[in-house]
Amino acid sequence: MFKAACSPATPSASRGAGTVMIGNRSRRCHSAYLGNAEPDLHELLGDEVMRRMMTRDGVEPEMVLALVAHMQEMSA
Repeated sequence: MFKAACSPATPSASRGAGTVMIGNRSRRCHSAYLGNAEPDLHELLGDEVMRRMMTRDGVEPEMVLALVAHMQEMSA
């Protein structure tokens, strides 16, 4: 077997990393994502990396918002 050439970066203490259980494993994660504290859709759509991926894939933010609105209407 090959040994990994890279190792993951250790999160800095200033980031407020914590440990969560996923199944029977514990994982380190940023405190902003502990529990159910996730960014909202508008925050995700405003993220530069997300916008670049969407542009690459030909997806406009308005398309995502329209899809979410449609799904909400369908589930009501």
